[in-house]
Amino acid sequence: MADLTYNETYKYMEMCPSLTLPNFMPDDIIDYLKTISIESGFKYGFLINPLLSTISQLMAQSSILTLRTYTERCTLFTAVVATSASGKSPSTKVIRQAYRKYERFEEIPLTESKIVNPATVEGFLRHIKKLENVLCLYEEALTYLHSAYITNERLIIENPRVNISIFGQPSIFLKLVHDEMRSKDDGLIHRFLLMGVERKSLTAKEIMESPRKLCCLSIIFYFISKLNQEAIQFRLDEQAILRFNDIYDKIGQKIDVANRIDGFISAMLGKTCSLILKLAMIFHMFEYAFYLVKNNEQLNREILNEVHKEWGCEVHANSLFFL
Repeated sequence: MADLTYNETYKYMEMCPSLTLPNFMPDDIIDYLKTISIESGFKYGFLINPLLSTISQLMAQSSILTLRTYTERCTLFTAVVATSASGKSPSTKVIRQAYRKYERFEEIPLTESKIVNPATVEGFLRHIKKLENVLCLYEEALTYLHSAYITNERLIIENPRVNISIFGQPSIFLKLVHDEMRSKDDGLIHRFLLMGVERKSLTAKEIMESPRKLCCLSIIFYFISKLNQEAIQFRLDEQAILRFNDIYDKIGQKIDVANRIDGFISAMLGKTCSLILKLAMIFHMFEYAFYLVKNNEQLNREILNEVHKEWGCEVHANSLFFL
């Protein structure tokens, strides 16, 4: 598996665009994300996973409760599987720059930034010890993977929050799957929401003629941060409870079957409900912040200013959110 040729791994990538998924947000939000991506020269699929991990980090204090005691917190590991020169670096740059604009507006110095990319496990642990919640955006998956394994150093960290997004070649993730299936290792690959993105370059004309975006992404990041400045405990509404309970039961049935056949599949299924709840929080909050900006034209759409700060004090969310 480690010796797969480029052509062999590329065949797997060609399968990804054939998997059609429904839109996960309203059309105007999807159009907004596509505009951000196109003006920066890449397909919007590259933006989704790092964006999800970033929003999760901004919501690090919050959680969701269902089934009486089933609680999930905002920690999300995502990965984009893509070939070389396909848009990994530009998409990471867009997210990183927007996040740092928000931090600078909040007067957070670079030395205190929540974005960290440690190359060793010791560095990783020290950042979490210092900052409690961190966001890691790795353009190369191997940098993260080399920092993800055991050290002899012992640090006590209360309620750590880690959100990670990595990009890597198909062969890297195929090897992780292979190693897990062969050795029943540590389940690392099961923790990631993986997305394979179509390799298709944009033309200069497409980039130059991209429409004007609604607002800078940093403004939405700012309001998400303010809405989650204190912990929110999300709850599902009645319709969502019925839908989730149905999914929960069906996944449980599939796990019971898979346990007798394939431990890798059962472990993968075991993460499904957790992921659904986390994504429900993230999508809900991004949509809430997006329409907060869209529906209030008095807010500057280009740069954060004192008006945003005044609004940030006013929009503090209630302690209970229904999805």
